[in-house]
Amino acid sequence: SQDSSNFLSDLGSPSVYADGESDCVKFYEIFKSACDSINETELSRVFDLSTVFLAMRNFASCYSLAYLERPDFSRRSSINIGALSVPINREVFDVLESARILCTRGVGSSLTELQVYTAIKSLTQIECWMKSLIRRIDKV
Repeated sequence: SQDSSNFLSDLGSPSVYADGESDCVKFYEIFKSACDSINETELSRVFDLSTVFLAMRNFASCYSLAYLERPDFSRRSSINIGALSVPINREVFDVLESARILCTRGVGSSLTELQVYTAIKSLTQIECWMKSLIRRIDKV
C-alpha cells in the first residue's frame, strides 16, 4: 500500500473454522429437500439432481475443512476425500455433475431418462454417506 503497511499481514491469522457440524447439517437438509422434491414431482428432476450435487459438494468441502488434514474446495470434493468419499459410482457422479452444469450454465446435453433414473436410485447411498459423516462428527 501507499503507506508501506502490509494489509494482508495486518489482518492476522484467520479464525479456526468452527461451524463444520452445523454447515454439514444444513447441506444435508438441502439434500433432503431436493430428494423430497424428486419424490413429489417429475417437473424439476434435473434441477433437483443439480441441488443434490451442490449439497454433496458443499457438505464434503465443509467436512474436509473442519475435520480433515487437507480441505478440498473443488467441484469434485465429494469424491476427493479418500476413504470418506461418497460411495457412488463415477457414472452417477458424472450425471449429478452434468445436472449441475446444465442448471447453472446451460451447457451440455440433456440428461436421458435412464441417467436420471440411475442417479435417483443412488440417493439412498448419498444420504447414508452424509449421515455417517455427521455421526463421525459427534465422535470427534
